[in-house]
Amino acid sequence: MESPGYQALVNKPSAWEKKEYGVVDGAGRRIKPKDGGNTIKMTSVSPSPELVLRVGDNVDFEAGIDYELRTANSGRIVWFLAAGGEVQTFLSSQVVSKGKATLRFNKSVQIRPELGTELRMFVYLMVDGYIRNLGADTRNYRLGQP
Repeated sequence: MESPGYQALVNKPSAWEKKEYGVVDGAGRRIKPKDGGNTIKMTSVSPSPELVLRVGDNVDFEAGIDYELRTANSGRIVWFLAAGGEVQTFLSSQVVSKGKATLRFNKSVQIRPELGTELRMFVYLMVDGYIRNLGADTRNYRLGQP
């Protein structure tokens, strides 16, 4: 028997690629699985990501958020700032119910030197009892010296 070799390993599908599985209902019919349908989007943010934020300034962050939660009866939206791959400032958390809705978040934050040169605003939609996010949206900000 010949080994499939390196080329077979290169062409192997990745674990994160979307896979479609056939599902059979009680009557024996094949059903195409539905997408989760959980979505989240920042529809407005302030300040504008085009602006350079200055170290030492107090900045009033605001976000308008549209979400749709379909896979569970409840979940949570988490809003935070990250820099260097780590959460730096937790801004807000809101319990949400199944369905569509719009939320507005706001929080004043002082820009600290340890945030580096780039700051990211994140919003996550998570289902209660499930530890990973089901939807996310981000905005990037540049930081400048005072």
